[in-house]
Amino acid sequence: MRSIQAEVNRQFHAAGASVNIDAFLQPMQEALVARSRTARFLMAAVSGLMLIACLNLANAQLGRAIYRQREAAVRSALGASKWRLIRVSLADNLVLAVAGGGAGVLLAAVALAFFRRSAPVDLPRLAEVHLNPAVLLFCLAATLAPAFCSACCPRCNSALPIHKRALQSGGARAAGDAHGGHMRTILVGVEVFGCAALLVFTGLFSKSLLHLLREDKGFDTACVTVAETDLPHNQYASDESRITFDDAILNALRGIPSVESAAMVSAMPLGGPSWKNSRGPTGPVSRRVF
Repeated sequence: MRSIQAEVNRQFHAAGASVNIDAFLQPMQEALVARSRTARFLMAAVSGLMLIACLNLANAQLGRAIYRQREAAVRSALGASKWRLIRVSLADNLVLAVAGGGAGVLLAAVALAFFRRSAPVDLPRLAEVHLNPAVLLFCLAATLAPAFCSACCPRCNSALPIHKRALQSGGARAAGDAHGGHMRTILVGVEVFGCAALLVFTGLFSKSLLHLLREDKGFDTACVTVAETDLPHNQYASDESRITFDDAILNALRGIPSVESAAMVSAMPLGGPSWKNSRGPTGPVSRRVF
């Protein structure tokens, strides 16, 4: 590529243009999503928040299972098999899981539609963001797996003496089972740890964002509106037609009483490297309107 670019520069110099361009190679994935990698930190924060919510629900389900331990002991004493108890608990948990999973998918679809309307126009591959079958399968697995685990785990020890004690004790003592209380204590501890870590991360991220917003960028963005145009090539194939369109847009904008000035530019400030198009009677024109 450098050899080819050197030949291109030689042809430019032969034509009288003082152009020196170097070749630069970059993986396609790096070029498409490199600017979006900072979103991994936000994804980590969202995942931590979701984990805390899952632990909270797991703690509630564990407490509910311990509270219903006496009921399971009574059913077992009346002849109900272990799998019968699991089916009863599974039916109860599936109703809650399916309702919660369906509400989550619906909320995700609504939030995704809102995000696509309000996201920056230069976000890479924004048109490809959608709820695909792989995401729906993951949601299904994330919905059903906890339901099966919460239904089976509290019932798998139905033959242990703990159910005999639950049958002999009252509801308050059954709810205060030492094993279940120890497990709930561990879950609460993990929740507290996750909340503290998430608060620290959020504080540091917010502090960095505030420092970044307060930095002097060298220009004032107040009362400035930016619009991007993309002219179809089949209708505006010639440079003259594009120049005529841009002149008409600028004249119309400058005629609005509340507009002080209007101009065009090829690339936004602080927007990274880009190809600068010259504005001339026969050359291509810029595509962003101020």
